[in-house]
Amino acid sequence: MLALIFYQPNNHSLDKGEEGVYASIEAFNSYDMTYTGTYLHEEDQKRIRTFSMNSITFATLSYTYGTNGLLTPVGKEYLVNLLDVDKMILEITRAKEELNVDFVIVNLHWGNEYEIHPSNNQVDMAISLTEAGADIIFGHHPHVLQPIYIRNTQDDRKAVIAYSLGNFISGQRGGQKDLGGLISLECHKTQLAGRKSNSIHSVHFYPTYVRKVKGSFTVLPFTEDQHDIPYSFEATMEHVLPSYTE
Repeated sequence: MLALIFYQPNNHSLDKGEEGVYASIEAFNSYDMTYTGTYLHEEDQKRIRTFSMNSITFATLSYTYGTNGLLTPVGKEYLVNLLDVDKMILEITRAKEELNVDFVIVNLHWGNEYEIHPSNNQVDMAISLTEAGADIIFGHHPHVLQPIYIRNTQDDRKAVIAYSLGNFISGQRGGQKDLGGLISLECHKTQLAGRKSNSIHSVHFYPTYVRKVKGSFTVLPFTEDQHDIPYSFEATMEHVLPSYTE
């Protein structure tokens, strides 16, 4: 089973005003696609998106650090989810306690552009969210790859934090801005004697490279056998997947 979720919030969400937000959502709805992070109205915002795969349930939440100085109209703050740790913790708690999902995925548009390591703010926020119950964090906005960490929480969970997955497809060149990647996780649920236990067993990262030829852009898998890509495969993997946990 495939769950296709469109995580909407980013710093360009209001480039075309509220009409742009509505038009995007209308397009998703016309194809019966799930979106989260931008909304039609307050009730839409309050509805946490969930899905199930192999009898394991997930909730998905999404937020952005800002919208390039563009503000939502007064009374329509629901249009775009902004980073607000207190609000995010409340929604993670709702997902775990009221909706009783097994895993909570949080998608964050955050961090500093072109920095290959997470900022202190990212690290602090990741700690707060994972301690509140977030199991998986997918980050983007820096346009370059940042490390993926497995963090041991105080309630004995292993939470995965992908601080930035880089640029999957982009016209930006050099300085690692033409690198991105895909991440896969194995999520397990065990029920024994009426008690439920959830865990993430493995994390795999598949780097990609954007090649430009005569104005056309192609996303290529970046493997250790490719020697025509101007980066080291080994160095890239060591940077993204450090051999330690937080």
